Amino acid sequence: MRVLFVCLGNICRSPTAEPVRERVRLFLEFAPQGAPQEVPDPYYGGPNGFEEVLDLVESAARGLLSYLRQRARAA
Repeated sequence: MRVLFVCLGNICRSPTAEPVRERVRLFLEFAPQGAPQEVPDPYYGGPNGFEEVLDLVESAARGLLSYLRQRARAA
């Protein structure tokens, strides 16, 4: 199992990354229902922007770990 994180932000978006994006799942797909599709920019999230992004990323990380554990058990 390999995990690859690809930044889709303007500063690192590249046409060469397009084939990679076609084969990957979005990190926040592993977050609970109702989460946004992309990690928001914490600088534009008001006074709690960084805390909210951290909570979102931690939640998605827990979901990803759960998914990987289930796959490992099934293998």
